[in-house]
Amino acid sequence: MLTDLHKTQRLGSALTFLERYHNEGEDFLDQIVTGDETWVAYVTPESKQQSMEWRHSSSPKRVKFKQTISARKIMCTVFWDRKGVLLVEFLPLHELANLIIEERKMEKSQQLEKIREKAKVDLEIARLRAKDIDNNVGINCNNDSSSLDSLIKCIRTRLQ
Repeated sequence: MLTDLHKTQRLGSALTFLERYHNEGEDFLDQIVTGDETWVAYVTPESKQQSMEWRHSSSPKRVKFKQTISARKIMCTVFWDRKGVLLVEFLPLHELANLIIEERKMEKSQQLEKIREKAKVDLEIARLRAKDIDNNVGINCNNDSSSLDSLIKCIRTRLQ
């Protein structure tokens, strides 16, 4: 269900499209590409050749169990423009799971890196404060520096 914010954003996008169509004409429509993804359930049935087996004429026939359609799923992603389909891509569930896991690992790695950088700065500031107390020196550095390293350099310079 769409929230009021989503409805407003969709309305704004639609109005923008109409305005651009009015200004640019048919050429504008050639620039629009959209996409969607969906889960596709599938079954790979045995062919008649695959299901054939050697058996004695008096032996019982093999019992085949009904296959459930939802047993296997694959993610289907489709992109298209006004002229037709541009790309159809199928991604099996295990590959999708691997991508999600890798993405989460990268996010955690980036979060850990930020935590390490902050810890490095906090440690350096603590050292400098201790040195400041020992030397009775004031530190005046702008904390809005472009990087953590420049902040540390600024603090070190003030203490020397």
